[in-house]
Amino acid sequence: MNRTIGNLKVHIFKDKAEAARQVADDIYRYLSNAQKRGGKVLFLSSGGSSLAILDFITDDIPGDYTTIGVLDERYDREGKNNNFVQLSGTGFYRKALKSGCAFIDTTVRPGQTRNGLADYFEGKLREWRKNNPDGEIVATIGIGPDGHTSGIMPFPEDKERFDFLFNDERWVVAYDATGKTPCPERVTTTNTFLKLIDRAFVFAVGREKAEAFRHMQEDRPVSEVPAAILKELRGDMYIDRELSEVVSR
Repeated sequence: MNRTIGNLKVHIFKDKAEAARQVADDIYRYLSNAQKRGGKVLFLSSGGSSLAILDFITDDIPGDYTTIGVLDERYDREGKNNNFVQLSGTGFYRKALKSGCAFIDTTVRPGQTRNGLADYFEGKLREWRKNNPDGEIVATIGIGPDGHTSGIMPFPEDKERFDFLFNDERWVVAYDATGKTPCPERVTTTNTFLKLIDRAFVFAVGREKAEAFRHMQEDRPVSEVPAAILKELRGDMYIDRELSEVVSR
């Protein structure tokens, strides 16, 4: 297996825990170095299993230069499946809050529609970019067994719709992914935004990711394997030995 996939350098670890610890160490090192350079950082975390990475960051996050949010959101009025709600339950969030970090809070407000949340989210991202033209955008990014990444689901049956949703001018879109995911009401960053990320920390572990991992290395359309867009990003990819061995067969 190649140790690079596009612009991503691939690192293989014995198990999920070891991979998560290394991602956490590298994120903390990157944020600390950004502080030393005097730069502002927008740090966005994927939801799901990627959130577990954050609690391996045991040191305090200096808050005078970091804004924190999620990379995609699940529109849930009750908040149970909302990614920012889950982020706010981590020890990482509590340390960041105590340190004075700023946050892009994407919980659903009373009366806020799905499109309204998308507009709010996009507005906050663009506001940060306008206020920090030289700031760095950093993100942890996961890959689903179906090849989705961020909240961008595959649309092999409708490339035109995929391009309209994720390859247009918007940084954040709201859409209905019924039939593609258990949480179909999505508000997600787009490929257009992902290409603005300065440093990507891609996390993919477990044999269930093998088919998606294999397909993203092939010359398949992004509408079929959204994770293929990650090859264009600068950064590192962290996988475990189980995934590596399955893919290498």
